[in-house]
Amino acid sequence: MPTPTLFTEMDTLQHEGDELEWRESARWVKFEEKVEEGGERWSKPHVSTLSLHSLFELRTCLQTGVVLLDLDGYSLPQIVDDIIERHIEEGMVSPELRDKISFVLLRKHRHQTKKPIHRSLADIGKGSSAPSESSPPPFKHLNSPSAHHT
Repeated sequence: MPTPTLFTEMDTLQHEGDELEWRESARWVKFEEKVEEGGERWSKPHVSTLSLHSLFELRTCLQTGVVLLDLDGYSLPQIVDDIIERHIEEGMVSPELRDKISFVLLRKHRHQTKKPIHRSLADIGKGSSAPSESSPPPFKHLNSPSAHHT
């Protein structure tokens, strides 16, 4: 069986008028693509690099944070509630912050919708000669208030 493609995205919390919303700012399907200045299109796919400091931060988050690999969730509000509950149980979050954390994590989410002007490397690898209009493959979110949205 072929190995399934893993799709990952990074969102940033931004103001849209008086509202807060999560905006897709980078994505990875084999290679990294970032939203370019002005938010109009995706950058060319490239191999992303991490600094040693970033790797140490990731290690610390994995060692001290909450990792829920077997979380059964059927809706985003349910998953957010389960994550917050686990953080409260672990003493990482005060119960009084439950509503505020939930409010922030459940803000509107906006995907980058403009078509890129280049073909994605995944399309090039398939031998396609037409510009890509494909959307990312289906994926599961494993959200963590401390690590998912930066």
